[in-house]
Parts: sequence; C-alpha cells; structure tokens
Amino acid sequence: MQGSKSDALKSKLIQYNIEDCLALKKVVETIYQLNINSDKNNGQYSALDCVSVSDMKPDRKFGSIDFLFEDLNFVNNCAYFDYQRQKIFCKTIPHLGKKKVKDFIHIDETKVNVKGCREYVWVLTNMEEVAFMHTATRAGDFLKELLKDFKGVLISDFYAAYDSINCPQQKCLIHLIRDLNDDLQKNPFDEEYKDISSRFSILLREIIATVDKNGLKKRYLNKHNASIKRYFDYILNNTYKSELALQYQKRFKKIHEKLFTFISYNGIPWNNNNAEHAIKHFADYRGTVAGQIREFGLRNYLMLLSIYQTCEYRGLSFLKFLLSKETDIDKFRLLKNCPKQRDDFDPHYNSDIGKYDRSDNTPFQ
Repeated sequence: MQGSKSDALKSKLIQYNIEDCLALKKVVETIYQLNINSDKNNGQYSALDCVSVSDMKPDRKFGSIDFLFEDLNFVNNCAYFDYQRQKIFCKTIPHLGKKKVKDFIHIDETKVNVKGCREYVWVLTNMEEVAFMHTATRAGDFLKELLKDFKGVLISDFYAAYDSINCPQQKCLIHLIRDLNDDLQKNPFDEEYKDISSRFSILLREIIATVDKNGLKKRYLNKHNASIKRYFDYILNNTYKSELALQYQKRFKKIHEKLFTFISYNGIPWNNNNAEHAIKHFADYRGTVAGQIREFGLRNYLMLLSIYQTCEYRGLSFLKFLLSKETDIDKFRLLKNCPKQRDDFDPHYNSDIGKYDRSDNTPFQ
C-alpha cells in the first residue's frame, strides 16, 4: 500500500512539472510573438496583439491520457471516432450511408477570435450531416428556437445552455470519465471519492462492453438498467464526509438521468466524439489564420466546411460535388456516376481504426 501511494505521488508530481513546463513554453512563445509584432509596428501593439490568460489555455482534446482505472482505459479506447463509425454504428444501422439518420444530434461549440473579439462557432451533426454556425457570444438562447421542433436525442457536453433544450439528452460520458480521472489524480488518498469513481468505472465498462459486442441496440442494453439503478441508489443515498465525494454526489443527483439515455434507444451514441471530430477541422483552420479572421470570411468558410464535412461523413468526394455544380448533396449521391469515396487529397482524414481493428469482431479483452 505504501509503495502504491508513493508511486501515485510521484506520478502526480511529474504531471505538475510537465504542466508547468508547457505553461512556461506557451508564455515564452506568446511574448516572443508580441515582440516580433511590436518590431514591425515601431514598438506599438495592435488590438490583436492583446493576449488574455484564458486565450492561452489550449482547447481540451480527446487525445492520449493515462487513466488510473484500467476500466476507463477500455471505455476511452471504445470511443474513437473511426472505431465507433466503422465497427460499432454499422452493427446498429447496417445501411448507414443509404438512409438519413435523424434520431439524434451531436452539438459542440468552440471559441474564435474575430477582429480581436472572442466569439463562438457551433457545430451540429449526426452520422451523415454537419452544420456549422457562428454567434457573437456563447449564450445558447438561439438553440431553443433552432431546435424547437427536434424530438430526437441531443448529445452534448455539460455546458448549461444545452440543458434548456426540451428534448431527451445524452451527456458525453468521455467528458465525465476524464473529470473523474483528473480529480482522482489530484486526490489519490480520498477513499470515499475513490469508491465513487471505481464503482462507476466498473459499471460503465460492463455497459460499453455490451455496446462493443452487439452495437447500440436497446434489446441488449436494457439488461444494465438494474445495475445503473443500484449504483445511483448507493451513491445518492450514502453519507459522505469528503468534500469531493459530496461534490460528485450533488453532481450525479443533477445529471444522472442524462447519463444513460442511450440505453433506452436504438442507435444513440454514448459520447460526443462525433461533434469533437467535426470541429477539429475548424480548430486547424483557426490555428492557421491565428486570430486574423473576419466575420464575412468566417461565415463563408463555415458554409464550405459544412458541405465538406457532410460529404466526408457520407463518403462522397467534396471536390467532385463542387465540380458537378449540383446544389443538393442528396441528389448528387443519386447520380449514376457519383463517386463513393473521399478525396485522395483529403489532409484531415487520418483514421485510427487500424489501432483497434479486430477482424473477428471480438470485444476488447
């Protein structure tokens, strides 16, 4: 026990040092860039050169992460976009690509610097269609009107604006397990919190293993309802002394009805990686233009990106769609000579399916 505690503390200290080094590197790069811009403008800084600490914080990405519970490593590996699309979702909807998927919407948002002002880009997507839009603020009031007639399941992170939309909701479980893991790394000796996170890890692995084997089909997932009820009955009715355990008890009380919505439906994903995947393209563009975006150019770019992503999701050639002069992607797909593959030049399509391919379709061991 003493050895494991020492290892945990050592790992925590190393992580802190890594984060400090990355933060210092970011500060140095920013100051260096400010000096270059100042030299170009005779020692004067422009409005676009002003940098806030919050702007320097990197966006959270679903990259590599070390989970303290092996069960969470398993869950995270099952969430990769290409693996879900090519190995999981096809088990649920065998004719994906031949009919529209309207039962759910993924939604996400990210910041963008427009003429020195922080504004936001939103993405809404399912497995076939992608739509980007731009707003001046992060306020989500427009979503109520936009989705007032939507009766499917909304899949999102835990941003409060999404809770106001009147429809069934599925919260991203990848966001949740990363929060659980982060807090466990910061509080390795909190036994009450460790019990909460450990029990949740075991429960979630059992459910995702069913998804991995059978797809997103409620006839296979319904068997987990009893385990889910037992877990939340235990957590919500327990008496905790730990401040962190009490925080998560309160959090679960608020969100538990939105964590396993997918179990009661067919074909509803349990994470928001579909939207995360779509928005990566915009993040690449944002990094390239480095804050020099103007509203007119942004809106045109988002329109083209929506078309490009929709073509990619449907396995169509974006270039050949544009060359066809067709204005309807559905009609383009029905053309006799419609190409059914992505463009060879596509710089963004970097499939990770090879890392998790199991030709015999057996679940992770």
